[in-house]
This record gives sequence, structure tokens and C-alpha cells, in this order.
Amino acid sequence: MRISGGVWLSAVIAAAATGTATMAGDAPAASPSLCAAGEEAVLACGVDGGKVVSLCARDGLLQYRFGKAGAPEMVWPDRPAPAKGRFFLSTTAFAGGGEERIRFSNGGYDYVVFQRDVALDWNPDGTRDRHQDEGVVVLKAGKVVGRRICARGLINDGFPKMYDLLEREETEPLDIPCCAGK
Repeated sequence: MRISGGVWLSAVIAAAATGTATMAGDAPAASPSLCAAGEEAVLACGVDGGKVVSLCARDGLLQYRFGKAGAPEMVWPDRPAPAKGRFFLSTTAFAGGGEERIRFSNGGYDYVVFQRDVALDWNPDGTRDRHQDEGVVVLKAGKVVGRRICARGLINDGFPKMYDLLEREETEPLDIPCCAGK
């Protein structure tokens, strides 16, 4: 099933209804990226269900892809397109870390591909542990309605290159749990 211009949550629901849904224990995707040859993965990783999140760039064009290799469930926009006016960059500095976000809107939902680095409490020896996570969060009317956190095969080199390419916007940090069990 391929959904171009749909919501991945809808794709999961539809897949469950047709019996094509996968479970978290399924085999992981073979590749941590859905980007094609000649494209750079701004961020790509495996998530639960053997699926992959990829934000792919080439020559000022950007495209988001989600699903399994060879069978993406969501591709936005339908074809790689100029990033300007479609994708927006925001950042928030934290004490000892920060969060970078690339947002796009589709079908009444906002998709936010993110990476964050959080400094945790001080240790008795004067060092600090760190927590880093990446993934995609789906928002409806500003509220989190879905999230996929990277679990394996992380490719995360492209955010700095987006600073000159994307329009900046001011947004709040994502309201998603951080540092479970820390």
C-alpha cells in the first residue's frame, strides 16, 4: 500500500483493517534509508514494525518517505520538490543540548522530523549523562497524535545543511517524553 498525501496513522489503521499490518516484532527493514542513489539522507532510521523514516535531499529538493523498503506507505510531496515554502526549520537550545526540527504540513497534520540532545542530571564525579533521540512526530491542531522514534540504523548528517536551504520558523520544543528511565 502506498499513500501519497495521506497520514501514516491512517495507513496503519487501513493496513490493520486489510490484514497487512505488521507487528513490532517483525524483521527490521534491510536498509535504514528510503533515499535513492544520489540523494542524501537528512535523517533516516528504522522504527518499530520494520519500517523506515527518511527525509531525502538532492540539489535543493526534499522529500519525506515512510514505510518499508520497496513499499513506502507515505511519500510527501509525491515527487521531490523544492524545499522552500514546503519544509520549515526550527531549533531550540537546551542547557547542554538542543532540538532541531523540520516540519511540513499535509492533510491537516503537521509532521515534524526531529533530533534532540538532552543533558541529564549531574553525576557525583562531575560528568553528565546525555540522551539523544531522533524520529518523526505527527501533530493535529498542535497536539501529538503519533510518533515514531528511531530505533536502529540511524543516518543523521543532513540537519546542518538544511540551515541555508529551509525557511526558519519559531516553534516550541516538542512535547514528547524524553529520557525514559533516566
